[in-house]
Amino acid sequence: MRYKNKYKRDRYRDIIAVTLAKTYDRMERLLSTVPLNADLDKDPKARETIYNVMAIEEEWIIDPDLREELTLVDIDES
Repeated sequence: MRYKNKYKRDRYRDIIAVTLAKTYDRMERLLSTVPLNADLDKDPKARETIYNVMAIEEEWIIDPDLREELTLVDIDES
């Protein structure tokens, strides 16, 4: 029985790793459509894309401090 549980745990871990890698790939592809230095106030498509990526990150990284450190989104507020 112990072997079966280890196999199941290892299988789930592998599935999560693949899913996370695909999720990061998707976020990077989404972000590649946003022009560098896009004005999010004037570009609703870019703004929507940024919000979508931030929502995905929020689903995967629950801790807000860690999420802020690891985010793929770099918004310059100046």
